[in-house]
Amino acid sequence: MDQWLFLCPSIGRKRVCKIAFLTICWSIWEARNALVFKQEVAMVVMVAETVRWRVNQRSCISRWCPPSEDVLKFNVNGSSKGNPGPASIGGILRNHDGDSICIFSIFLGDGLSSSVTELAAILKAFELCESGSCPAGVSIIIESDYFTADYYKNVEKYSVRSQVEPGYLRKRLPESAPYNPEPTETILQDRLGEMLSTGFNVVAFNWISSPVATELENIVMDWLGEILNLPKSFLFSDNGGGVIQGTTCEAILCTIAAARDQTLRKIGTENFEKVVVYGSDQTHSAL
Repeated sequence: MDQWLFLCPSIGRKRVCKIAFLTICWSIWEARNALVFKQEVAMVVMVAETVRWRVNQRSCISRWCPPSEDVLKFNVNGSSKGNPGPASIGGILRNHDGDSICIFSIFLGDGLSSSVTELAAILKAFELCESGSCPAGVSIIIESDYFTADYYKNVEKYSVRSQVEPGYLRKRLPESAPYNPEPTETILQDRLGEMLSTGFNVVAFNWISSPVATELENIVMDWLGEILNLPKSFLFSDNGGGVIQGTTCEAILCTIAAARDQTLRKIGTENFEKVVVYGSDQTHSAL
């Protein structure tokens, strides 16, 4: 302890104790992985030597970037031997000072890829946050670096254009919006989709750039049209009628134009100057 404080005097004894504790947990976790994935039994002395070496490395102090004082950080990870193969997930929730608030470690089974286990670790963190295992009313960052990092590391191996056929997504989703509430786990999986689309920098301007985003938007718009009991001609499933705008400004412009034309058909185009649009201080700036 004194040697480590000498190397990093600005850290402080309390902070060093916390880092040493996490370093010990980290080393035991690696020994556990060696047992689960490789059937290698780590000797206690080997774990102790690993801990001693890491504690003496000044670099391990800066491996974890603490969140701001009013935020918690959930670091999660998933690993798979063989990819696919035996897989497990783990995570630790800490505050600004490095105090451990919640820890989990789960063996998932065989035949899973590293990407799937990483997503499973993220999902488990969401579940713990939603279940009350984490403090309420506090912002939480879930940090995981494998999946998107691996994607960009091997991005040249992927096709530039999607290989799916038009209409593929409609076959995989219900024909109408759900009537009953869905489990939290299902909703969290949808949130993971949003995380992936953000990590992959999805550009959802049209079908050729992002088939899944375009088709999902079409399907959900059809659900909304059916809820509002709109004529079939307004639905994408009936070969037209609906138009998805790229921005809020475009949507407002089209809405005003449609309202104007509908009103002029009633009062006549000669009364164009009588048409008025009302707004408030809360109206979008485009208007």
